[in-house]
Amino acid sequence: MIGPLVAVCLVAIMVFGAFKLPLSRTNPITVLFLSFGAFYGMRLMLIGFSLDDPFPESQFADRDVDDMLARTGIVLVIFIAAIFVGLAVSPRNSGEQRDKKGWVFLDREPNPKFHLLVLLAITAVASLVSFALLVRFGGPSAMIQSAKVDKQLAGLFPLRVPATLGTALASALVIDAVRRKNWFLLSMAVTSTVLNGLSVMLWGARSAIVTGLAIVVIGLMFPPGSQQKKTNSRVLLKFAAVGLLVVSAAFGLRAVRELSLNGQLLFQEESLYRRVSLATNSIYLDASLLVVDDFDEVYEFRDGEDFLNGVFGMVPRAVWSGKPTSIVPGVWIRQNYEPDARNGWPVGAPIMWYVNFGLAGVAIGGVITGMVFRWIGLQYERAAPSGLNISLSVTLAIGVFHLGVEAETPSRIVVIALPLLLTSKVIERLSYPSVRDADDDKAPVPPIERSEADVGRTALESLSAGPHVI
Repeated sequence: MIGPLVAVCLVAIMVFGAFKLPLSRTNPITVLFLSFGAFYGMRLMLIGFSLDDPFPESQFADRDVDDMLARTGIVLVIFIAAIFVGLAVSPRNSGEQRDKKGWVFLDREPNPKFHLLVLLAITAVASLVSFALLVRFGGPSAMIQSAKVDKQLAGLFPLRVPATLGTALASALVIDAVRRKNWFLLSMAVTSTVLNGLSVMLWGARSAIVTGLAIVVIGLMFPPGSQQKKTNSRVLLKFAAVGLLVVSAAFGLRAVRELSLNGQLLFQEESLYRRVSLATNSIYLDASLLVVDDFDEVYEFRDGEDFLNGVFGMVPRAVWSGKPTSIVPGVWIRQNYEPDARNGWPVGAPIMWYVNFGLAGVAIGGVITGMVFRWIGLQYERAAPSGLNISLSVTLAIGVFHLGVEAETPSRIVVIALPLLLTSKVIERLSYPSVRDADDDKAPVPPIERSEADVGRTALESLSAGPHVI
């Protein structure tokens, strides 16, 4: 009986964070809690209500799954509760600070002409890199095999950056093109999305494509400047549609990769629930159950080793000749149970803090995550309404600070966040080459009315004003 209770309680906390905080629906904090629901909540419900067994079944044969759910649930509750603490205790921004330019998001809506020019240049670079690698490895299947299984491209990861960056930029331009009803712009954005997506797939990856689709769907259902904060049946239906589209895309991309590598679908005999979980890589909870059950009884806490590896991961392989093929935490976690495995099991930020520092580390990590997201969220609420800002928001919440600040965050900042942030600032600078261009009557792109701008600017600040706000 404890399984369903744990599942319902945790999912309720995630839903509260996603829908009850006074934030716009595209705010990074909202996306963070939605990610918790997608990567932990779905499996919590399936396993808690016995609709599916933990994966892989062989690792759970002699274990008490209900007890594992309860113990892992405590870890997740501590982390999420600490996030709320971090959101509440962060220093409030004064009026003077609110008027300063943001570090992360764009203060002015960029000109789509310059957005398109930069996108085309990056797409061209990504396509040339992909073509050269295809020639080098002899075809798509061989390249995917070399990248995903044989790890022959481990030292060439920077070459994947243009494709990942191009996918995020193209997704942002799709939003702005639809909003402006500029069909030429839309056709160019969609073409760039496809080209960059194909380049990403050649590396055996899907996350950048799924994130790009999430950017598009969220941006179209909650357009820039809408600032919708109240939750009703229509909002819930929109998010359900977002989830369905993203799951469908993830399932299709997983199938394409399996067919390219093996000529067949390896998980076609599994149940529908299992196939969806594997296709969306939503087995975070399954691996977390094993980790929490075995630390610190079977394996010792790692005392911050993964966080040190995360910092060292920023060092290029050309500089560090002895750099391991993979220092991703999920790899050693899986190899504890399946020694011959080449790829890892994801567990997420709460478990990374737990295996390194125990329950105290979980609380500290949650507070840090809350403070970081409050700082980012405040900037987003006062940023200009644009597809680029939505792209930055979703990319930060899903691709960089995935389920919180954790061991891989420094590396993701370098390879994902900084390229997108700097490129966005370049586009903004091209759109406004001089100070005088910032005047409303001379701006290259007319600003969009934001009737709830004042509410959005103070939404996060109200979290620390008192419990009556929530």
